[in-house]
Amino acid sequence: PKRALHTMFAAISITFAISLLIYFISNAFASQIVELFIGTDTTGLTPEQAEACLNQSVIYLKRMSLDYLVVSFVFNISGLAMAAGHTWFSLLSGIISSLLFRVPAAIILGITLNYGMAGLGYAAPLASLGALVIGLIYLACGAWKRKNQNVNDIVLEI
Repeated sequence: PKRALHTMFAAISITFAISLLIYFISNAFASQIVELFIGTDTTGLTPEQAEACLNQSVIYLKRMSLDYLVVSFVFNISGLAMAAGHTWFSLLSGIISSLLFRVPAAIILGITLNYGMAGLGYAAPLASLGALVIGLIYLACGAWKRKNQNVNDIVLEI
């Protein structure tokens, strides 16, 4: 277990460093990155519509890019769980993160509170923060150290 934790923390350090670099690049060059996908000559759109599309996409990318920083932790905790034979943890964490955190956050922030694309962008890092909390609880309870446990047994422990 000590070696597994050490490996996980080393992986988190490496992936966080890379994610931090990608975060800064994606924020510094957000317009250029978006233009790679939507182009500058958007067929069928007026120049005003094309500009609005570009601006809203940049807003989304800058907010969503915060997720790069959080997933370094989430993915590596899930990797530890899978290596420990608890693949169900990664499955449940992903489902909970997407359905119980991301979708409601997108609806609440993007539509209900009318934050638009910024709200939709914040939904991803908020969902990952929720998954991180689940992962930290999983690590803290030590369930990953025990093999061949039933999902129901571990849920009861938590």
